[in-house]
Formats: sequence, structure tokens, C-alpha cells
Amino acid sequence: KPQSWPKLLPRSWFVTGRLPMESPEVSWGPFAVRSRTNLLSSAVAVVESDESVQHANHFLLFDSRERRIHLCRYVMGSPGLCQSSRVVLGPGASSIRAPRQILICSRYSLFSTLEVQQGTARVAVWSLTMPRPGREATCALVDNVEGEGVGDARAIAWLQTEALPWLSQWRDGSVDMAVLAVAMARDVAVFIVSRRTAEAEWSVKQGPRWNVGFSATCLSWSADGSQLLAGGKGQLTCLVWEGPGSQSGEPKVRRLLCAGDCSEVHAVHSAAFLCRITQAAGASDSGGMFLPGGQTIGLERQPGSGGLILEVSDPDEYPSEISSMGSGHFGGLLSSGNMTGLQVTPGRRFLLALRCRPGEDDESEGEVRCFAELEVQGDLLATAPMAQSSGYAVVAEGSYEEASVRLRALPPERLWDGQSKDWPTLATLQLHNDGGRRLWGLALWPGFSGLQVHALLAERGVTALDGQSMRELWHIASALEINLEDFRHADVEAAPDMVDLLKSSSDLARIPELVRDVSEMREELREVRGSVDALRDDFRRLADSLQAVLPSLRRGSVSASAGTPTAAASFALEVPASGRSQWPEESF
Repeated sequence: KPQSWPKLLPRSWFVTGRLPMESPEVSWGPFAVRSRTNLLSSAVAVVESDESVQHANHFLLFDSRERRIHLCRYVMGSPGLCQSSRVVLGPGASSIRAPRQILICSRYSLFSTLEVQQGTARVAVWSLTMPRPGREATCALVDNVEGEGVGDARAIAWLQTEALPWLSQWRDGSVDMAVLAVAMARDVAVFIVSRRTAEAEWSVKQGPRWNVGFSATCLSWSADGSQLLAGGKGQLTCLVWEGPGSQSGEPKVRRLLCAGDCSEVHAVHSAAFLCRITQAAGASDSGGMFLPGGQTIGLERQPGSGGLILEVSDPDEYPSEISSMGSGHFGGLLSSGNMTGLQVTPGRRFLLALRCRPGEDDESEGEVRCFAELEVQGDLLATAPMAQSSGYAVVAEGSYEEASVRLRALPPERLWDGQSKDWPTLATLQLHNDGGRRLWGLALWPGFSGLQVHALLAERGVTALDGQSMRELWHIASALEINLEDFRHADVEAAPDMVDLLKSSSDLARIPELVRDVSEMREELREVRGSVDALRDDFRRLADSLQAVLPSLRRGSVSASAGTPTAAASFALEVPASGRSQWPEESF
């Protein structure tokens, strides 16, 4: 078994599991893959036909040298953890040349691709046939996504939950229906992928579309499907339905200005999002709203967002030079004067959790809620729910330039308005010690006993930006077992960052001793609590006894003289009629 060491957090934050320092590396083989792309970002958990398989995850890799897609299956508990198969295109299907996104639909054997060549985008939907023993996986083109503006598409996203009630009008007698959202130059459109029977062919048709006013570069549905968030340079737009059971197909549109480039969006909790926002080097800390390129405007920022976003209810409220220049409602913020957009190497990166809450009725606009922003150094991001009972989410963050991963806890939405605005640090993992490898993929997947951190590593080379270079991809996994009892209370204090306590070898040597001390302290506290419970029972019995003799004491049968009450009688007069002690139970 790999060597492991226990992780200790003080006070009420205890990670009782073990984080492997060295876990076995498994090779996927050599691939030529696109640089600075999270290869595990589109992975989905699947249900295997083999009942003995409890956890399996699928993702697709595109080899840019062979121009071929590979289906990768990570099956826990099997002799071959990593199973890869080339995906053979069916007859008549046009080749896939340079996809920006390859997304698997978790509900059906479908995947979608987004390619951009010479400024023109192509979005396609494919059916996928799993490989049989000794054979390769196959795929067939369902259809190219057609519609006005699709040639300007820059992001796609599958709805990974059951189709919402307001989409029933598009079902048209189909038994199976998947929903694909496409972000275009100024609009976001929904496309319906459906079939009438389980044996019938899939078809694609355009559904509703909405104007967001700018060219979005990232897109995500909320986990419950009630919200759709589009992000880009300087702007965010959230489409909010009343809830998962809403019958109304017309969402409320919430428009936000963003102090930077929203380059990545992930669904967290049931109806919230985690955004990665990058700012150009030299960002100002002035009191105004800092925007990409260096311009600052003196507008009131969104409460709780640290100045990263600002909700705009009516574009007409702001000066015409802001709302009329460039593309979108607020294009002037990005293109006026000497503004040049974000630099290639951003100066600062932030994580911001937000949710657009719908109004209670048609007259109410609702509100935008944010948790405190967190400045990070990395540019890989993965999220997963910790457990339904805790309400917390785990956020993994890493960098393409190194092989370390930082794990933090994002509190549930009910705690976002509290006094604590910290992101508790759960652990920092160093996945490779000699510095010869770096991250090419990061994900959080379910394991046999909880969440696991999964990463793809590749050799660090001089041609880091060369997508044609073949690199061996290594898969490494680390278990993260968390004591959920520490996350079920709303008043839990955020734990301080323990990374500094674990840096030196002397600290590492003391960890087992500290764990034993904490365990002994817990046992002693249990013994004290038992003694206090016994003492409480003794007081109750004393009070009952005094209550039993109280009538005779009042008649003076026990007193030494009829005119002078005894000390026992004086004490008995203080016992309440209920016969119970005056001391509150919670004091024990």
C-alpha cells in the first residue's frame, strides 16, 4: 500500500481520513493534447452495466497529431484502472480537426464538440457506442447544430439533469430528450436533442434563445437546472427560472458587470456558481470599479463580492458612452479609449461564488448573493459537493506550471451572510516531488469512502505550447476523507491554514503524536461528561427526597422547636414545587 500520513486540523475542523503522499501512477499512454486545457473538466460519472463496478468516470481526449478522439474510462476496483479506446468515426461523418470543447452528456450516450477554424465555429452532436472486448468505441454524427449565429459560438454546456418542465413543449412525443446550450455572439440558445423511441435515431432542433448582449466565452447550467450563467470579458448574464418545477419558459435576466475576465464557470450547491475571474496586471485597488484594460468607474459594487461584480438593472441609468460603444450593452467599458482587454498573462486571479435568487412573485426582482472572493494562483479548477448532509462544497485549485493541488471548503449559501468570510483550507497535495511534471487535468470524483482528487500529469518540456508534442499522461488519485460532523453546524469557526505547520520535517514527525494527544483529550472529555451526567442525577434525587419530606417539615414534626425552622427546612423552602433542581441542564 502507498505510504500515507494523517492530516490534522485544530479545534472543530478534523479531517480524520488519510491523504496519500505517494499513490500509484497509472499511464494513459502518450498523447498530443492541447496545452493549458483541463483534460478532466468534461469528465462525467456513469453507471456501468457491470453491477460489480461501483464507481466509473468517462472523459474524452483528442489527440491533435492523430486527429482522433480517445474514450478514457477510469474504473475503480478493477484490475485495469485506466482503460482507453480509440473512437472510430462512423461512415459519412466528417472528421474532427481541432475541438475547443468535447463534452459528454451524462444522461445519454451522446457528446458534443465545438470547433473554431478561421474564426468560424462548428457545433456538432454525436452518438457514442461503448467499446466491446477486443473492439474500439464508435461514434456517429447525429447532426450539426444549425441556426443563426452558431458560426460565432464560443461555449457549449449540457444540461446534466432531467429536462425541466418548461421544456416539455419541445418534447413533441419524444421519450428521451437532452438539452444543449450554446453561447454565441450576443445570444444564448438552447438546442433539443431527442428521439421518439429508445431504438430510434437522435435528432437536433433549435429551442428558445435569449439575448445576453455580449459574446460569452464560458457557460454553465446550475446543478438543478434552474439557472444558466454566461460569462465573458467584463460581463456576466444569468438566466433565472423560478425553480426546477417552474412551468414558465421565460427566465428573468440578471446582468452583471465584471471587474475582469470571467474565464470559467462551475456549478456548486444546487443553484449557485463558482466563477474564476482574471484581472490584467497592474489592477488598481482604488474605490472605483476596475475593468479590464485599466479603466475605473465610480459605481457602487455588489455587496459581498469584494468589488468584482456589479449588478445592472437598467443600462439606460449609465452614461451613453458606456452603454453605446462596442459590442453588447456595456461594450464601451471594454473598448473605449486606450482599452486593450486582458493581457495574455493575467496579474491576479479570483474565485467568486454567486447565486441569482429568483423573486418570490412576479413583481419581485430577486437578488444576487455572493460569498467573499478568494485570490488564487492557479488556473485549474474543480468542484464537487462534500455531502448532502453538510451543504459544503469542496473546491480544488491547481496550476499548469506545477504539480500541487490546494483543497478548500466553500460554505453553504445559508452561511454566506455570516461574519466569517473565510475559505477553510482542507489540504495541500504535492503530487510530484522532483518538479519534472505538471498538471494537465484536475477533477474531484466519488470514491469508495468519499471524494477523491484525480489529476493528469505530464512531463515538463521546453515545448509547453506545442500541441503536436507527444507526452505520456499519468493518472494519480488521492483520497480525501472528511468527518462530516464538523460541517453540519452553522456556527463552525473557519480553521486557519495549516500549510505552514506541515512544512518542516520536525512538524511532520510530530503529527502522529498530536493525533494521539487529540484522541486522548476526546476520551477525557467523554469521561468528564459522564461524571457531570451522574452528578446531575444525584442532584435530581436529592431534590425529589426533599420534596417528599417537605409536608412533614412544614408541620414542624422534624424541627427542634415549633418556632424555629431548621436549616433543612430553610433549604427545602428553596426547592421548586416541581421537585427539580434550579440549575439548567445545558450548564452541564
